[in-house]
Amino acid sequence: MLTLAKTRWLRHPEFLPTSAKAEGSLLQAPGRIWSSALARPPFLATCSLWESVDALSEYAYGSTNAAHSDAMAVNREKPFHHQQVFIRFRPYDSVGHLDGKNPLPESWMTKAG
Repeated sequence: MLTLAKTRWLRHPEFLPTSAKAEGSLLQAPGRIWSSALARPPFLATCSLWESVDALSEYAYGSTNAAHSDAMAVNREKPFHHQQVFIRFRPYDSVGHLDGKNPLPESWMTKAG
């Protein structure tokens, strides 16, 4: 999952704590393999790797993660960003490693069908 955004300066003070709560829940989210973020305000980017679409969807939209759902609701009501995009990719190959191993299970390609 890739997120790119250009934050509204006047919304930045509310965005930071709202985003921090969602980030805290991300670190504990079942199915998250790896995630990272970059910021050069007003530009922000996040990238995450998930075990499955179901795990990603549960984090993003499910009822077990109120912090992310709350952040999305606040953003819908009064957007944090001038522009934003959320992009999902389906891997077609896996090369390399994180922490000394390939982060995707050996059977990941059979699930992509």
